[in-house]
Amino acid sequence: MTKHLTEYLKRTYPQNGKLLVDKEGAIRTVIIDDELDGIECKFNYDGCVEINTEGYTYLSLSIDNLFQLASLIEKAEKMYKKRSEKKWQEYEK
Repeated sequence: MTKHLTEYLKRTYPQNGKLLVDKEGAIRTVIIDDELDGIECKFNYDGCVEINTEGYTYLSLSIDNLFQLASLIEKAEKMYKKRSEKKWQEYEK
């Protein structure tokens, strides 16, 4: 990837690969597929990733995307396991 493309993608998809907690307590991120589309991903504390395909006819995931997703699933699971019971209850309100 060229320096300009890398900078463009950082500005366009600042959440790329960063695990963030939403208002409901779910962990989310965006990954950039092989066609440079930003794909929303949600991790549900079940060892899986939910990929939002709304607005897309298909996704084009490379082997690097798949490795990235596997790594993000593991990181999200660790984040969920570290969450205290008190914090879980806050999200239930």
